[in-house]
Amino acid sequence: MPIILPKEFFQDVYDVLEENVEASHWEREDFVDYFINNRGNEFYFCSNLGPGGAFNNQGGRIYLSCNPEDKTDEIYSTIENVNEILEEMLVDYMTNFKRKKKDG
Repeated sequence: MPIILPKEFFQDVYDVLEENVEASHWEREDFVDYFINNRGNEFYFCSNLGPGGAFNNQGGRIYLSCNPEDKTDEIYSTIENVNEILEEMLVDYMTNFKRKKKDG
């Protein structure tokens, strides 16, 4: 089950993907739209992760993955680094959301 997050969050995620894995700018709108309107949980996009690079939003986590046959040491390291950034973004968002909700 995907985590339901606002449009701005997914725009920020795509900024990270553009900066770190060279995600193609022309897919930004499709990416955001996919998670906001379809509530899908896996989006494949063009990047330096190979043809199977994907952003996943499932099981209470957001993370990158790629096809096993495309995974080099460099790609594995990049995915680990970006996943750490994504995890920090999610924790920060959830912490601020709870704080705003509590403060009313």
